[in-house]
Amino acid sequence: MRHKNKIEVSHDENGDSKTPAVKKAKKRTYSLEEKSVILRDIFASSHEVYSIKELEKLVPKKSNGVINLMQLKEVLDYCINESIVSCEKCGISNVYYYFPMVEKNTHVELFKKQQSVLNFLEIEINKLEEEYNNIMDTGKEWIFENEKLIESKNMEANLEIEIKELQNVLETCDTENMEKNLTIFKKQSNVLKDNIWALTKFIKQKMNLLHLSDTQFLNEAGIDSNEIEILNDYEN
Repeated sequence: MRHKNKIEVSHDENGDSKTPAVKKAKKRTYSLEEKSVILRDIFASSHEVYSIKELEKLVPKKSNGVINLMQLKEVLDYCINESIVSCEKCGISNVYYYFPMVEKNTHVELFKKQQSVLNFLEIEINKLEEEYNNIMDTGKEWIFENEKLIESKNMEANLEIEIKELQNVLETCDTENMEKNLTIFKKQSNVLKDNIWALTKFIKQKMNLLHLSDTQFLNEAGIDSNEIEILNDYEN
């Protein structure tokens, strides 16, 4: 014997039977970006120019209700702002269109402009690098010259210190006595030189060498020429 599935039927408070409610499938929601893609594809499928009234009739049907009349203006404005769909004035009305080839050409032109900007930036970068290198080279020369200047200043400062020290020594010295002693030394030196020359003449006479000059005699005696020159240099 074949068994049938038993269907349970609920009853309300009055005893009337109620059939179970059937759950409806949840309707998918589309983002504004997704709707803009759908609208773009509608334009691309026909390659035509549309007025707003034509779009109001066409879009809800072509989009399977995803874009209704209430949403059309919002989606259309978004597409225009994002340069997905173009809008042109035609008389007193606006017309809308999207041609894939135009978009491709736009992208090509944009790429060319970006490439041109990139080339310009590369040239500017090379110029900046060259200027930087020149500045660094100039900086190195300046540092070298500055080091020489600092060294010269240090030497000058050291000389000034030595001069001050010598001045202090001179100020503390008894210069008057030094001058007196120097005068006495010069006189004694001259007397000693006179005695040497007198002794030279005496020896020459005793040795019968008067035919020799005093300088020749001293040279023969082994006295150096520089020492003889000192003997001839009398102190004043």
